[in-house]
Amino acid sequence: MRTITLPAPGAEPVRGRCCRGPKLLLSGRAARGASLLGILLGSVLIAGCGGSESQSAGTVRRNATPPASAGASGSAITIARSSDITGLNPQELNIGEDYETQEAIYAGLVRASANGRSVEGDLASNWTFDEGALTYRFKLRSGLEFSDGRPITAEDIIYSIEYAAKGAEYGPLFSAIRSVTAPVPNEIVIKLSRYSNLVLPGLTFAFILPKNLDGEKPVDFFKDPVSSGEYELAKWSPNNEMVVAGNPRYWDRKAVLAKRITFQIIPDENARLNALQAGDVNLDEYVPDEQVAALPKDELLESNPRSTLVMFVTNDGRAPFNSQGNREAAALAIDRPLILKTIWDSDGAPTQGLIPPGLPESHPTPVGGEAWEYNPGKARELLAGKHPTVDLLASYERGIDSSLVDVLQRELEEAGFRVKAQVRDFASAATQLLSGEFSMFLTPQSSFLPTAGEVMTTYATLVAPFAHWDAAQAEGFVAKFGGARSLEGRKEAALDFERWNHAGFVANPIGNPYVFFGVDKHLRGLLVQPFGTYRLGTLQLEK
Repeated sequence: MRTITLPAPGAEPVRGRCCRGPKLLLSGRAARGASLLGILLGSVLIAGCGGSESQSAGTVRRNATPPASAGASGSAITIARSSDITGLNPQELNIGEDYETQEAIYAGLVRASANGRSVEGDLASNWTFDEGALTYRFKLRSGLEFSDGRPITAEDIIYSIEYAAKGAEYGPLFSAIRSVTAPVPNEIVIKLSRYSNLVLPGLTFAFILPKNLDGEKPVDFFKDPVSSGEYELAKWSPNNEMVVAGNPRYWDRKAVLAKRITFQIIPDENARLNALQAGDVNLDEYVPDEQVAALPKDELLESNPRSTLVMFVTNDGRAPFNSQGNREAAALAIDRPLILKTIWDSDGAPTQGLIPPGLPESHPTPVGGEAWEYNPGKARELLAGKHPTVDLLASYERGIDSSLVDVLQRELEEAGFRVKAQVRDFASAATQLLSGEFSMFLTPQSSFLPTAGEVMTTYATLVAPFAHWDAAQAEGFVAKFGGARSLEGRKEAALDFERWNHAGFVANPIGNPYVFFGVDKHLRGLLVQPFGTYRLGTLQLEK
């Protein structure tokens, strides 16, 4: 297990990457870019339905191009993943792997651009927005088809938007929609009940499905879905291997450069690195910090900046963190510059708040009274000689490993807390959160859209209830953000939220570590978006 030694005051910190060694992994759950909302929803669905799609037996997709013939007609790429997707139901899009895979299998009216900084047309060739009438008009491309050859109809699109709006995770992004109609062929009209800048980016999650899921239950349909996107599912052996093949009926057939992509699930980081170096895989989706030095520069890609942060959420509804003074003491105990320099080897952005960098509405690192200060002496004064007992709950994920947990535990204890670290698997941690039996939860938080409105919505609709925030206040910030008609207005709403969080020490940002990918030198087209994800359709091999 890698060990970080905290320096004495005034000493130069130890560089964390120099201390390499075996690391404890929680098999199958080291998911990149997981959102708090995704954690909880995934756990609820697993508990309530007796298992998710990804726990079923291996499946071969209907009407799929066989992997062998797909490989013969074009390049084939193999990607190593640290964990499998959680499912193919767009209402249960939980982690970065889900987003990358679902975005490839399903199309939307629009989608995030390849660089992740804007929204572009997909099934819609163009659109207009009448701000006075609060009406979007999307012009559909001609000849749209599902992977089984059926036409994609306006009824399918209307159903899919309504299906997305019912989702607990992203449904609030569509709350301003009053109606979705198709008054003329090849046109979708969306009328709003109020202005909202969240609807257009939210439509990137309204993946197009057959109306009524072809009469099947979601748990059955999403084991073997019909594709509307660039790829179709050819084979899926959960927690082992997934194969997707180019969809010959996707509207932009030339955009699919790799005819077949195989995902191998390899939880062990050393095994992934060995597979990359042996040429058995072309891309390692997760290179931990301590392995970065082992790869040549031409086989390493860094996402900078990324719209993911590492934070700890306090349970503000029970002792000791129902006291603002105790929450402030915990915030003051954390030496964020030291963590950035030693744990993440300076590969990250300084702490900015709960709005991750890489988003248009993020703001510079705060200074003065709004800065996240390190002052253990003041923390001890606030605790006034008391030594509250707290549990630090964590799962090992991107940016979070044993070294970070060890340092946070030590820093909190030096401030006067008695800390019991609890490192648990992903699902068990989520169950514990839902029960309210936690003091502090260490987690990454991501946004998959080029807007801070998504992550703010997550905070208001999910985090507020289990962390006992003032939900009405949190929702008020989202409402202000969604109603802002300019970038300046959105930035102001995001900053209001940040100031509210800092004033009450509602939750604590730790830092913004970068994402590292191990890349075969023959792989081309990998463009990492700010959220640490990428588009499968841009990948190709050149040998």
